[in-house]
Amino acid sequence: MGRHPQSGFVIYAKDHRRLSVFYALVAGLDTVDANDDFVVLESDAVQVVIVRMPAEIAESVTLTDPPAIREDTPIKPVLFVPSLAAARAAAAKTSGRVKPPEAEWAFGPAMGVDGYDPEGNVFRLQETGRPAEGR
Repeated sequence: MGRHPQSGFVIYAKDHRRLSVFYALVAGLDTVDANDDFVVLESDAVQVVIVRMPAEIAESVTLTDPPAIREDTPIKPVLFVPSLAAARAAAAKTSGRVKPPEAEWAFGPAMGVDGYDPEGNVFRLQETGRPAEGR
């Protein structure tokens, strides 16, 4: 292992394995641990833990395709990626979405855009390699 991420977050999911595939592909994270209850994804910078919801809660959650977007939450995780275009393509392959290029905006020295995962959780991506100048 040998990594020491400096930040992270936990997502409770009805289908924790499916959601872990999504975040691994979109954000370029590696699976470092997994079992029937959780999957731990990491990069050098961040740790994302996808935890299976308790059965009594999962029974009340209906997953749709496309998912119902959960925008009424007070928190939005931010993931830094080398390419918004590559993350957008990966999200589309796994029932999530990243908004189109025209929805990107300058945020500090980089470009950012929102998206949602296969369970409807909203997140923001920030491209680390493309300056925001001129946008």
